[in-house]
Amino acid sequence: MEDRNGLAFLLRQIKRDRNLDCDRYKEGFLTRRIAVRMRATSARDYFDYLKVLRESPEEYRMLFDELCINVTEFFRDKDVFKKIRDSVLPDIVEGKTKRGSRAITAWSAGCATGEEAYSVAALLLNATERALGEWRLSVLGTDVDKDALDVAKKGYYGADTAGSLGEYIRFFEPVKVEEKSFLRAGRILREITMFRVADLVEFNPSRKFDLILCRNVLIYFSKEVQVRIIQNFAGSLRNGGYLVLGKTETLLDKDCGLEPVYARERIYRLSC
Repeated sequence: MEDRNGLAFLLRQIKRDRNLDCDRYKEGFLTRRIAVRMRATSARDYFDYLKVLRESPEEYRMLFDELCINVTEFFRDKDVFKKIRDSVLPDIVEGKTKRGSRAITAWSAGCATGEEAYSVAALLLNATERALGEWRLSVLGTDVDKDALDVAKKGYYGADTAGSLGEYIRFFEPVKVEEKSFLRAGRILREITMFRVADLVEFNPSRKFDLILCRNVLIYFSKEVQVRIIQNFAGSLRNGGYLVLGKTETLLDKDCGLEPVYARERIYRLSC
């Protein structure tokens, strides 16, 4: 009972300190993952480990790497991308058409090696294929990791990624490099997707976006910094634009003009 009380206390403090909601995780998963970090830091119990977290902010990053299993892939969280495909993008396209605009911009914040950014680009291409007229599409991918962005810019991914691409594999091309098979983001994907190094805390884009994705990134920051980043996102969206967060994340700033439209998928919209 003491261990369960200690775990419950630790999780409450993590949510209070970093706004990471662990309710979606099974208890067994949590205890195993936290135990890895407790052994690594020689923490005697959950209360001792909380002290480690408080004294070493870097340990939060190590813990979140364990909890979030930081693996990026194309169309990760299928239900989220399905909602973007079936509801969010049709609304954006319809709104643009009514206003006589043919430009759609999106931002993948914390894009790592580019899978999310290219996923969004593929969705945009798919959505506008069925719409009348020529469309100008633009996707910006940002991250603090220059090495990861170098991978994104080249657009080469293992051939085993084909299974996660589904119908969108048509936007990729098979290539061989030194006898190894890869899938490369096709020319049109690379033309509409650009990458740059940017720190979310400091970055203030010069343009407005119709869609911003920032998933499983905010949890690495304190609540105060999360609020600043959310305010920056709100200020970077066009009226009626959408923000997509990670499933463990919630909107801290209730006065930023963003309202939940698909709560389960953590999709918010900027009030017009």
